[in-house]
Amino acid sequence: MKLAILPLTKFQTESYISSKQFKCFATEMAMKLGVDDLFSHVEYQKVAENFPNKHESLAFTHFRNKYTEYSGLYFLTDNITDAANSLSREYIEKDTKEEVLMTLIDFLLIHELVHVLQFKKGCAKELEKQESQSIQEYKNSFIEREANLIAYKYLRRRNPFTKKLLQKLLDFFYQ
Repeated sequence: MKLAILPLTKFQTESYISSKQFKCFATEMAMKLGVDDLFSHVEYQKVAENFPNKHESLAFTHFRNKYTEYSGLYFLTDNITDAANSLSREYIEKDTKEEVLMTLIDFLLIHELVHVLQFKKGCAKELEKQESQSIQEYKNSFIEREANLIAYKYLRRRNPFTKKLLQKLLDFFYQ
């Protein structure tokens, strides 16, 4: 008799984001992207209570004063956990589900760090413009596509499973 593998939990999401492994990865990626002078850490919260326009996001980069100052990078653990569970429905092994979760979080980190890089390069107007776009315009904007592509390029070399998962992840974001 096979035992059912339980869904991923918010605790697992928060544990990975708080882990030394993830913090080292975040520092390494910030250095590779050249934003280590701005980026210091990831904040996480269960929901976007302080950011009502971000309640459906998985992660977001926050800017203050009409996009003149980088404020921080936020991960919404409830939404990330739900997305990881949705992406991992077809996998029954616990280790594979956890790999889905970690890959999703790593992807989100790189994606958001690219937004920090875009800000640093002077794309604040384009980032601000996204707030008024429809969901479809937002998903298809240059800013989002570039962030997804760079995240994909950095992670695709990990292993064959990750490369396959990343394609599924991109499909998930563009649905």
